[in-house]
Amino acid sequence: LLTAPEGQEDLLASARVQIAAICDQLQTGETIDWPGLLATAGPARLQVETAEELTREGVAVFYENLEPWRRVDTLFVLGFCAGHYPTATPGSPVFSEEDILALKKAGCALESAGEQNARLRAIFARQLRAAATEIHFLVPRRTAAGEAQTPSASLSFMASLFTGIDSPEELILDLDAEQERKRLRGLALVEPAVPEPPRPLDIGHLELKRNLLEILKSKDGTPYPLSPSSIETLMTSPLAWVLGRAGLEPRDWNPEELDVMSKGTLAHAVFEGLFAPGKDLPDAATIRTAIPSLLAQSVSRIAPFLQRPEWKVERNHLQKEIEEAALSWRLMLEKMGARPLGVEVWLRGQLDSQPIHGSADCLLQLPDGRILVVDYKKSKSKSRRERMQAGYDSQASLYRIMLKTGSGEFLSSDGTKVTIEPDAEIGVLYYLMNDQTALADTDHWLDPSPPGLEELGADVSVEAMKLIRQRLVEVKQGRVLLNTESDAAWFETNAGITLYALKDNPLVKLFLLPAEEVHP
Repeated sequence: LLTAPEGQEDLLASARVQIAAICDQLQTGETIDWPGLLATAGPARLQVETAEELTREGVAVFYENLEPWRRVDTLFVLGFCAGHYPTATPGSPVFSEEDILALKKAGCALESAGEQNARLRAIFARQLRAAATEIHFLVPRRTAAGEAQTPSASLSFMASLFTGIDSPEELILDLDAEQERKRLRGLALVEPAVPEPPRPLDIGHLELKRNLLEILKSKDGTPYPLSPSSIETLMTSPLAWVLGRAGLEPRDWNPEELDVMSKGTLAHAVFEGLFAPGKDLPDAATIRTAIPSLLAQSVSRIAPFLQRPEWKVERNHLQKEIEEAALSWRLMLEKMGARPLGVEVWLRGQLDSQPIHGSADCLLQLPDGRILVVDYKKSKSKSRRERMQAGYDSQASLYRIMLKTGSGEFLSSDGTKVTIEPDAEIGVLYYLMNDQTALADTDHWLDPSPPGLEELGADVSVEAMKLIRQRLVEVKQGRVLLNTESDAAWFETNAGITLYALKDNPLVKLFLLPAEEVHP
């Protein structure tokens, strides 16, 4: 019944011999000799001879300024540039050379710069003597930052060992020079080849054939809600939206700075403390008194670098801007008779069948019960007005949809519960802090309107919502439209929108289609 693989017939014969021996032992004795059987049936170790070449310690690495630990056939000296081989010796930060010599005479075991340099040079010489046949010195031309480098000072000592050269630099062969390359031994050269043009980049709209809204899902398996800013990105650049949804965005590092976003975040925090629900409207004196402490608290939590003395001018300037904006906003609230229902109110609802969520800066209630969704912006009103007049504003209108389609009960950041009746009339208002202007999508809600407040009517988002719904249908089908070279100018001129997607993600700009006359 025993068989043997090809080439192992001798092992089969050995096994049969052992089996026969075991059978003989069992037949001759009256009792079973278990130790003897185990000894007879014991496995034998197979000795397999291999012709593999041992590669242990095939390459030895000597670190600069350390003793060589073995002999080598060929030695490569890497980074043979100024300051190395030997390493440049810094002077003592405490003692001068004269001090060190005086201390040595007094019996202190101190090493002067000259002695240290001689010791390191001796180590380098012993490293060179570890090579049996060849030594190659590699001299980098430039640093990693692109700065020019010179050869090691040891090159001058090496030049004294050669005849027929006028300068140490003649020992160096430039690999960019053909004649000098020919003088090198063992240099691997690429065979000449005909250059091939790069593969043409075929750019076209993406047909991914899957519901892209399901790339991210909540714990319950439903599509993860979209935020107003994400929806605006989808409206203007579907490719940027898909890349962001998949987490394929550049992670740039920038130094600490008081940019527009930082100013807006700090101003929002101060307004949240000044105009909170359940509190009387503060007068001008209270606002002026409260802002410094509120801003200081916000800075320590959000941008602590502003606490440093060198940021004092910028910090004071920001405080002045926030104070002007807060005083003007207070007058508007007083004229409207509005009271805050909640600040930083977390909202959740549905845009058709797509879950959406976001945080509204403030919810105001007018004396007649109407609700205003307020979005603070640390900017001027020009571009926002143009966007609203063109019908391409979407952000605050999406907050209104959340209020209409949500549960009816929402939570303010201070813990206040906000209840919105299903039949409540809801308007949208932007407060632009830099020029103290308020822009609303209402029509004759406030008659007369407070100074600085403009009612632009209900059509501020009609074009935006039409385009957003179109985009949602497309991405559900897996279709991703690429931007064109003329999109940035078109959105700027016709919609009042700056196409930040082209600046924020270089992949979007890489895959631009030729300009089109029909948009978007």
